[in-house]
Amino acid sequence: MGTQSINVGRFNQILGRLLSMGGQEDPAGALSPEISPVLVMEADRPEWKFLGNERLVAAQISAVSTAGLAATGRLRNPSTSGVLGIVEGIIFSTTATQRVQVRLGVLGDTGLLTPMVAQAARDSRLTTTVGALRTSSDQVAGVGTVIYEGQLLANTSYIIGVTPIVLAPLSHVDVSGADLVAATISVNFAWRERAAEPFEVK
Repeated sequence: MGTQSINVGRFNQILGRLLSMGGQEDPAGALSPEISPVLVMEADRPEWKFLGNERLVAAQISAVSTAGLAATGRLRNPSTSGVLGIVEGIIFSTTATQRVQVRLGVLGDTGLLTPMVAQAARDSRLTTTVGALRTSSDQVAGVGTVIYEGQLLANTSYIIGVTPIVLAPLSHVDVSGADLVAATISVNFAWRERAAEPFEVK
């Protein structure tokens, strides 16, 4: 008896015991319409994201707040981007002790803060360093629903634990120093972009 026959026999025995199919000589044959081969791929590997046309992008945003004026960094998905943005990491730092707020909201295309902030690709194989999402900062309060708030000490950095955040077209996430104190804030966004399916957008 060949090795293949032995393996088929053992498979049938294990399958029969697992499914309580006593007396069935060929459980695999009886269940063949329901059994299909499955190829498992490591879908979280960067090369699969690259081959799936996902762009890995990052940006560092700095803004200055003064007494009476907050500072905010924004990551926004324009209405015509055609992509979903998945925020994978947010790091916030400040030069003065204050609260930090993360807000999620929906704005029209007039909701872009100024000035625009440079972006960087997180994959050296990409030929562009600009994603479809837009990053900006200004001396304004954050807009949208608060999804995170915490206290941060001066001259420290904090990894904000609200990721992943999915940004459909016209949505945005704002990260702000919520207390109106004189300070410089820094917000680091790391995100990926992929083409949006029709059922995923409004």
